[in-house]
Amino acid sequence: MRAHIIKDGKITNTIWIDALDKLPGVELIDAEANQGKVGDNWDGDTVTPQAPIDENISVPKWAAEIALIDNDLDTLPATYFASLSGKAKKKAQIKWEKDPILKRRSAMLITAINSGLITSAQVDALFIAAQKIAAE
Repeated sequence: MRAHIIKDGKITNTIWIDALDKLPGVELIDAEANQGKVGDNWDGDTVTPQAPIDENISVPKWAAEIALIDNDLDTLPATYFASLSGKAKKKAQIKWEKDPILKRRSAMLITAINSGLITSAQVDALFIAAQKIAAE
């Protein structure tokens, strides 16, 4: 059966599993009965679509880095840099190190999405998390 993994009221992944009680400590819901996708909300009864995120959004990079760590995606920048070479790699690393903000439409994120390193829904969820972190 397909099951959605729920964390903090959000669908974080969809998996195949024999039964919903096979992963103790992990909140699972039936994905067939509860349509939805990664990033959608779960209130305990109903799946509701995540509000679309503004494509022009930006967040403080420090908050984005914490969101990456919290979501076990902190290797994403290094993986992106490893896909580059020469001057392009050096320029991307400098921009990452020096730019105090991260834009949703950054070359790194667009490339990561296009190459399958991360989904667009995961990026949106990271930006929502980073906004919350920055507001704390």
